[in-house]
Amino acid sequence: MLIDGSKHRTFKALVDYYVKEYSTGQIANQLCDVIDGLVTPAQHEAAQWTIDAMRNMATDRAFWKQDCVQVLSDIRSAAVSYFERQKEQSSDEVLFDIVQAVVLNFAVQPPNGK
Repeated sequence: MLIDGSKHRTFKALVDYYVKEYSTGQIANQLCDVIDGLVTPAQHEAAQWTIDAMRNMATDRAFWKQDCVQVLSDIRSAAVSYFERQKEQSSDEVLFDIVQAVVLNFAVQPPNGK
């Protein structure tokens, strides 16, 4: 569901999909699996930084109404920016995993005001 079916939907709709389809435990397990798949400390740091950055943006109600594909692209761009500042390389697979981690993080622990 991450990209498939997300075009012309809001980011909130994507997060709500996970919340409705999976239990909190299942989402948490998926999140742990994604995070465990990040093998280097830089990848873990990039994921945490990106999660934190997006959580800060998510306090604005307009964030949740944005087109899902745009938000996913913004998440990816934030992760790329982190790696560039650290002078680290990232693969498309790692960037996808970080995007997935951000989405799952919102699904397991939605911010206030959503």
